[in-house]
This record gives sequence, C-alpha cells and structure tokens, in this order.
Amino acid sequence: MMSTGILRYTDYLVNAAMEGDMKYRLAATLYNGKPVGKPCVNTQRNYCRRHICPSLHAEAKSILDHFGKELTYSEKLGWILSPNQRNTKVA
Repeated sequence: MMSTGILRYTDYLVNAAMEGDMKYRLAATLYNGKPVGKPCVNTQRNYCRRHICPSLHAEAKSILDHFGKELTYSEKLGWILSPNQRNTKVA
C-alpha cells in the first residue's frame, strides 16, 4: 500500500505529465519523505552526456536533474556518481 505522503502528490505529477509532448505522458520525481526537485516528464533528445539517447524517460531525467554533473558515464561501470561520491553505481 502506498503511503499517504506519496498519494498527496499524485495530482501534482498527473498535471505535470499532461504538459508533456510525447505519446506516452509520464512524470516522475525523486521522493524522500517529500518530493526532491521538480517533476520531470519524458522528453525527446538526441544525446545525453555525449551518448546517443533517443528519448529520456521521466525517471532518468529526475535523476539527471537531481545529481547534475556528479553523475558521469564510465565505459567499465556505466552511469556512476563522481569520484567524490565513491564511484557508486546508479544504473
């Protein structure tokens, strides 16, 4: 069962999703007892951090928006947090 805290923000996420311009309208936000950052929707894009990325899912965009430049790509490990975050693998 979902907590009432999450349910409280459902309408907020639904409204954000309806503003998206892709066929599948989804919205996501990071949540830690309350929303962390603004809701993100699916977007069309060609590249993400110098890597081909035909579209960016709402949940991936939420992570990118939150971590910013601390999130980097390693050929060996994939997407990781920067060395000051102890190379924690995130995807």
